[in-house]
Order: sequence, then C-alpha cells, then structure tokens
Amino acid sequence: MMTQTKRVYQVLDLFGASKQISKAWEAEGFNAASYDIKSNKKHDICSKTGFMELIKLGLSLTDSALICAAPPCSMYGPACASVHRRSNDNVLGDLSNFKVRLARRIWVNFASFLHVMGKVHRSFHTLIEQPSGSWAYKQPEMVSVIAQMGLLLTVTWMAFFQHDMLKCTHLRSDMASVTQMYDHFEVRCFRRTFTKCLKQTVDMA
Repeated sequence: MMTQTKRVYQVLDLFGASKQISKAWEAEGFNAASYDIKSNKKHDICSKTGFMELIKLGLSLTDSALICAAPPCSMYGPACASVHRRSNDNVLGDLSNFKVRLARRIWVNFASFLHVMGKVHRSFHTLIEQPSGSWAYKQPEMVSVIAQMGLLLTVTWMAFFQHDMLKCTHLRSDMASVTQMYDHFEVRCFRRTFTKCLKQTVDMA
C-alpha cells in the first residue's frame, strides 16, 4: 500500500551547500528543506537513490512553494571554456571529457526533476540562478523547461544582494515580483555598488 507524502515544506533550497536560502526562510517562520551533495552524500542527483530523494522532497512541497536552485556553473562558464569547449554550434561541449559529461548530467537530471514536478505538482514557483556567461540555460533540456514553465529572465548583480562580487547574474523565474526586483533595488543599491567599483578601480591603479 502506497503512503501519500506529507506536504510540509514551503521552500526547497536546491544546490545550496551553505543552506543560506533555507536558513533565511526558516528565520522568517517558513519550513524549508535543502538538497546538496556537499552537505549530504545521499543528495547525489546523478544517482538513482539521490534523484528519487529529490523527487520525494519535491512531493513534500506545499501549494505555492518555492524551488530556489543554483546548479553548479563552473563547467558552463567562460573561465572553463578551454575545457568544456561549448559554442553556438556545439552547446553540449566536449562530451569526451568526464567533467563536462558530469556537469551535463547534473543539469539534465535537474531539468528532468522540474519536468516531473510540472506534471505532478503544478502549484509551485521556481527561481534559478546562473552567472551571465553560463551556457546552462542553452542546454536543450533547459530550453524546453524554460519554455514549458514560462521562466522569465531577470538580469541583476550579485552586489545587490550584499555579495562582495560585482558579477552580473541571470535569474530565471515564473514570479512577476522577481522581474520587478531590479526597480526596487536600483536606487537603494546603486551607491553601494558604485562605491565598490570605485574602490576596486583605485586598488588596481
């Protein structure tokens, strides 16, 4: 006899080894779960048991819950271009390289998870973060998921979120409030960001 999974979590912090997202939501009184292999060896999205554990967590989400995900980006960014060798003619990259294959498998399984969630649990929101130069959103499976779920693009900066890095980042989400976020942060954070840029320029001089 199958038992129904209880829906107890309002937030799923996916690929968040530091658990900062789940901790922040818990501090506001929400129930949050985290999933990352660095903090729990059972959370291996590339293994059958690890993937099923992720599905179980997904089914434990309440209505209108949030899946906040920042999948690994190192094998998709410009810094590793000589390794992954992705281009507009070959978005999959050099699949003869184990690291490239592993990075792709993580993203394929992540996209599969979102696809499954869209079929069995329609009432949830999604927020995905990647550096602006990442090839991850251009993977065929993610192109399909982005279209299927209507994930809109928001371009922002990590410094707007109290981060020391000034790197541009791309958010994909189905929440209208995220696309409006830049206007909210612009006035409040511009001075802080400008000050950081100025300081870095002086330091490099």
